[in-house]
Amino acid sequence: MLSKCYVKDLLVKHTKIPVSSKLLILSNILSLPKEKILVYEKELSHRHIQLFESKCQDLLSGVPIEYLTSHSSFYFLDLYINEDVLIPRPETENLVDIILKSKIKPVNIMEIGTGSGSISIALSKNLPKEITSKFLSIDISPKLLKLQNKMLS
Repeated sequence: MLSKCYVKDLLVKHTKIPVSSKLLILSNILSLPKEKILVYEKELSHRHIQLFESKCQDLLSGVPIEYLTSHSSFYFLDLYINEDVLIPRPETENLVDIILKSKIKPVNIMEIGTGSGSISIALSKNLPKEITSKFLSIDISPKLLKLQNKMLS
């Protein structure tokens, strides 16, 4: 018979993995906000434990946390991503910031090689409402455009 296992038990395992990463993994597995994971007191199912162990092993082998959780934070947004796209880089947030702070307000925006669509999505959500901008996101992969449409809906 398996012994009971709780979140606190998993947070002390895998000492080479930062607690913040373990919280993200558990948040993803349990579909709960990170803040609620620390106070989660229910016994974890065998499936939850297996998923946690698998994702920790993947993380230790070099798989980025964003791919393990299917989420990436970009310009105050939580973007859904998968291994078909590159993880949006922090430097790209600087580009969005420069555009948003500039005196020139874009009307037509084309994002070529859109990938996750992080630039277009961040701009569309953060440009002032009085500016009507049109976005054209282009990518060679229809899979990526489906992913971007999923994030926009």
